[in-house]
Amino acid sequence: MVLFISILIMGLNHSYNWYSAPPNLFVTGNSRTFSGLIIIALTSYIAGIFGSALKASMAGLKSENQRVKASKNLIKQLAEYDVLTGLLNRKAGKVAYQQLVSGLNGNECLVFYFVDLDNFKNINDLFDHRVGDELLKVVSQRIDSITGCGDVACRLGGDEFIIFMRVNQFFDHDYFAKNLIELISQPFDYHGAELEVTASIGVAVIKDNG
Repeated sequence: MVLFISILIMGLNHSYNWYSAPPNLFVTGNSRTFSGLIIIALTSYIAGIFGSALKASMAGLKSENQRVKASKNLIKQLAEYDVLTGLLNRKAGKVAYQQLVSGLNGNECLVFYFVDLDNFKNINDLFDHRVGDELLKVVSQRIDSITGCGDVACRLGGDEFIIFMRVNQFFDHDYFAKNLIELISQPFDYHGAELEVTASIGVAVIKDNG
């Protein structure tokens, strides 16, 4: 940077004669023009190198920022979501529950569904844990598909799930539970083998006063 500024000042001084050179170094005519062009060309070359280096540095900085952002998103994903199913984990579900309860008004209640798959251990025993994991993924997708955008579904661990729903006082809790049981009980196809799993659901209704 200092070299670039020095050459630029020398070129301008050479062109406009701000500081006269000693008589024995003074250049006139074609030689002066030629030397001025050389200085300008050299200055442009250095400016180009500096610009390329600056552009590469900015690109590297942008790439590094993207990697940092991706790392933060991954850390958040691992901290709040279940790795297997993509649903909220136990810790994030607790936070979401507290937020929903604190936001209840007089005409609303919070419906708490506890979902436990029946005899899920038999799936792992008859096949293997890989099949069990695939089944958990399918069940999670079905649970997620039946919940609304303001509802919360999370996996507590193993084959246990919970759903929080903030609804009005006319919401049919039993009807939703029956639909959820039927949805979970639909056959699950795994490489031509048709598997079925049932679920037991417990329901609690929470008012604004707890």
